[in-house]
Amino acid sequence: MVAGGKKSKRKFAKRNQFAAEIIYFSDCILENRTPEPSGLEGLADVRVVRALYESARSGRAVSFPPFPRKKKPSIVREIHRPAHGKPKTVNSQSPTRESA
Repeated sequence: MVAGGKKSKRKFAKRNQFAAEIIYFSDCILENRTPEPSGLEGLADVRVVRALYESARSGRAVSFPPFPRKKKPSIVREIHRPAHGKPKTVNSQSPTRESA
């Protein structure tokens, strides 16, 4: 990143994000809670992408009404799981019968 003419780098620890998402989602099912995010964020993203395509097609700006904002999940819900290592390979024949 460059800010004010100065370069800086920031490293982030590796994490297994998918494991935390599965744990959180299964906990919601077991505790009969509605998971966050609800899917509305994805819908909002799709609206933006569709507007971009329409704008590129028509050559004009595309506007749409704002999407309702919901409160973001608390940092208290953060789940940490270590990153997984490189998977072990299995010595087997390719399903396409081509050499790998």
